[in-house]
Amino acid sequence: KMSFPHEIRLVIFVFYMMEAMGHMVLMRFNMTGFYVVYKNPLPLLHKLSYFCYLGFVYIFGVLNLLAGVNICTSEQPSIMEQVLRSLICCFVYVISSMLMLFDAELDLNDIMATKKPSNQLPPEELLHPYFKYNHLHSQAITSMVCSGIHMLHFLVAFYALSYSEDT
Repeated sequence: KMSFPHEIRLVIFVFYMMEAMGHMVLMRFNMTGFYVVYKNPLPLLHKLSYFCYLGFVYIFGVLNLLAGVNICTSEQPSIMEQVLRSLICCFVYVISSMLMLFDAELDLNDIMATKKPSNQLPPEELLHPYFKYNHLHSQAITSMVCSGIHMLHFLVAFYALSYSEDT
């Protein structure tokens, strides 16, 4: 089992704390979206994507918090586990960010397709999640920022894996 050099543990811990803050901000946008989704009569298939986004954020957020505790308390934290977790998180957040923007575009197209020729806004437009909080756009941007943090974490962990004495 390969472990981190003792000097790099502090750097990895800082990455875990940055990832935890990013997850908290992302969870806030997720919760705002759920508040709007439950108040609007959206189809069940549309709500399913919100549950997937929430599941990803929750699972990776808890994993990163526990890994942050593990790196402080464990004698031999695994480098390969760090590399794989960071890489998987990075790719999942990039993919979910693209899907969030796709959902936001579909929502916008649905609204614009039903728009009346008059200058008045339909009542659905005022209540729709995309216009009410613009949470999908903010959530996608925050997801890309979290993906960047995970990519930096991956690069540092991969560097430690490449130059460790065990390899």
